[in-house]
Amino acid sequence: MRAALPLTFLLLVLAGAAVTFGGLEGAGVLALAGTFLVAFSLVLFRRSATDPRTLRNRRAAADADWLWMLILAGIAVRVAAAMVMRLTHLNEAIAPDEDTFHRNSQWFAAWLGDEVPQPFAHKWSGSTQVGYFALVGSMYAAFGEYPVLPVLVNCVVGGLCAYPAYILASRLAGRTAGRAGACLVTFFPSLVLWSALLVRDALVLFLLLWIVCFAQSLLARFRLRPALWLIACLLLVATLRTYLLPLMGAALLVALLVASVRRPGTALATALVCGLTVVAVVKGSGLGTDYLSDASLSSLADQRRYNAMTGEGAIALGSHDLSTPLGALSYLPVGLAWFLLSPFPWQLAGKQVYAVPEMIVWYACIPFVVAGAVYGLRRRRRQALAPLVAGVLITVLYALVEGNVGIIFRHRSQALVLLLPFAAAGWVRWRAHSRARMRAVAVFRRRAAAAGAA
Repeated sequence: MRAALPLTFLLLVLAGAAVTFGGLEGAGVLALAGTFLVAFSLVLFRRSATDPRTLRNRRAAADADWLWMLILAGIAVRVAAAMVMRLTHLNEAIAPDEDTFHRNSQWFAAWLGDEVPQPFAHKWSGSTQVGYFALVGSMYAAFGEYPVLPVLVNCVVGGLCAYPAYILASRLAGRTAGRAGACLVTFFPSLVLWSALLVRDALVLFLLLWIVCFAQSLLARFRLRPALWLIACLLLVATLRTYLLPLMGAALLVALLVASVRRPGTALATALVCGLTVVAVVKGSGLGTDYLSDASLSSLADQRRYNAMTGEGAIALGSHDLSTPLGALSYLPVGLAWFLLSPFPWQLAGKQVYAVPEMIVWYACIPFVVAGAVYGLRRRRRQALAPLVAGVLITVLYALVEGNVGIIFRHRSQALVLLLPFAAAGWVRWRAHSRARMRAVAVFRRRAAAAGAA
């Protein structure tokens, strides 16, 4: 309780500075700071008003309090990052497509005000991934055209990602892994960055996490409520990035069928058959017509070449021809290396310098991701399949499509948010094995010393 007063005073000072130097955008931060104070006070009141002797589940209550504090910290970090970028105009260099979302949201707000005849510009009139335009446009219509408002909403959504990340990781390897996974998702550099800008990534990451959490629940036991929430999340993510609907649907179908078989060979064959079947169904039904009604290797190759046309981070395709199955397979290892590891240390120039903290942390996490995936498939198969299959499918798709390091850095977050809980699980298992080895060495030394003394 003593630490609450200095923290409250610091928040008030920062809020006042935000209004002084940030104007109307700073006023939004002041309102959010007030929300922080209320939420923080509620957490402290809950702690002080609870008698631990009569609490049925003290560990669950402690985890709930810890998660609330982590969420508040995650939101605060994102708000600080957002304000620094907007006051220094760094957001314009990092995410120039903010202007696209802002202008199309203005159009939707004008449509709500009967100023234009259709809700979206001609380019987006036949598209289904206009949900973010509608959300931000509705906020503009209600509160005025202040981009800081949807940015602050993104900050809150990004901080809330800690909750499903905790659920996902704790189901994989227990309570400690849940806390580690929530911390990784909350403070991972690129996940903080993309949820502090006027882009749709924060909502996409939040929905991806909940999709795999509900899928985990359904793989353990079918219940109607998680199934309905899963369908709702899939439909919502389709309004943000249409191609993720069939991709996540395919991942969940593969996970469901692989979870129903026990032999690895049969599981692999089942996964391949299911994946090919889903692709055929998507092409035949026209689901996700924005991108997948003409899904083919040829269209993937065209998209890959388009991404590599401009920018200092363009990736040369070389002699690989992605329009043929053999060419796509031969390029896949190269594409995976670029998607998972770029920008490489010798490429850090220009804007790519911003990725240095990200790559240091991510390179350290990769061995733990592998260890956590292996442990999950061996010991917690049903809990591991949905996030792992979804993360792998997203990785493979982007590895074939992306041809620019800058785009890779942004889209990789969709795979990271599903793979980082495995890093937490792998770290927990590694720590447990390290402690066991240390105890074994200590016992051996004591016995050797006792034998020598005798």
